[in-house]
This record gives sequence, structure tokens and C-alpha cells, in this order.
Amino acid sequence: MKTNIFIRVKEKQIFNAKFIEKQIGNFRDKRVLYLGPGDGYYIDYLKMNYKCDLTCIDKNKKFSDDLKKKGIKCHNQDILKIIPNYNKYFDIVFSFSFVQYIKPIYLKQFNDLCRSYLKNENSFALHLSIPNLTKFNKNINYSYKHNLINLRGYLIQLYYFYFKGNRFESKIESYWHDPAMIKKFEGTEIRTSDTSYRFQYKLLK
Repeated sequence: MKTNIFIRVKEKQIFNAKFIEKQIGNFRDKRVLYLGPGDGYYIDYLKMNYKCDLTCIDKNKKFSDDLKKKGIKCHNQDILKIIPNYNKYFDIVFSFSFVQYIKPIYLKQFNDLCRSYLKNENSFALHLSIPNLTKFNKNINYSYKHNLINLRGYLIQLYYFYFKGNRFESKIESYWHDPAMIKKFEGTEIRTSDTSYRFQYKLLK
């Protein structure tokens, strides 16, 4: 399929959905909270392949309304505000390419809120594909030199990075995080992610 780089094609959607599936595991018969689903282009795949009780939070009203039209529960609100009646309710809380929109000063509040939604000791929150501040400078030149990313990927990365106040900040308020800083939050597992310049972390109940 020929397309320009600004169009999300179906093959890419399925690839990312399978990445989510592989990292999180079995959704079947679970209560799942998906944070920041955006336009929902992974949800169709996930809902089609799993029977789960899916709830979403997105502050964009259009995205929220579109998901509701598909029969998916979506709360249109700020992610840092608690959803009433969902304390200790969910088996899985997850996000994909979302935590970079949480400013560093709000990360502890965000993590504590995620934990409050978890049902029991077997529940977890997993945040996938978080831009990695510490690995970016070290890996970007190596990755490009050894053809681990292409020119398009390199340019997209460069678009995001404006160094300001000990963090990378883009014009759309996207923030890069340091896994060492996130690790200080109790009960986390830091993992490698889908590319050399990103990581992910798991919050235990």
C-alpha cells in the first residue's frame, strides 16, 4: 500500500496492537482500563480478539464520543482525575505511547492513581513505549549508523526534541522520562521497549 508518512496504515495498527498483546498478555475475561486511547486505532483489534471488560479515559471529547459510538466505555476527563466507583476494580491498567504526555512533576500522582485502580496482588499497570531520556543521546547516532532506524524515524525523533529545563520537550508538551527516576517509585519493573530509545515500566499492586 502506497501512502505518505503522515497516514496510519492498517498494517502498522495491527503491528502495534500485537506488540501491546505480547507485552501485556491475556486480556480475556479481564477488566481493563486503557489510558489515553486517542482515536482508538488499536482498540478495534484488541476488542475483536479478546472478550474483556474494556474502559477508557481520554480528555479529547471527539475521541471519547467516537469510542462510545462503538459501544466502548470511555470517560471524557483529565487523566489525573480519579474515575468514581473504580477503586480496586481493574485487573490491568495500561497505556501505549501516552506517559510522555505526563509532566515529570505529576508522575508520582499518576502512578499512585493507577495503583488505586488495581484490584488485587495479581493486578498490574503497564505503560508501554515511553521515550527514554538517558538512552536517546547515546543510542540515536549508533542506531542510525547501523541502520536500526531509517531516515524517516530519525527525522521524526528530531522533531520531538527540544532541550529545556533538564527534560526534552516538544511543542505539543510531550515529555521524555528517565527510567532511573521512574524506578524510584516503589514496586516498578523497568523493561526494554520496541525501539532502542524507549522503555516501559510495570507498576505492581
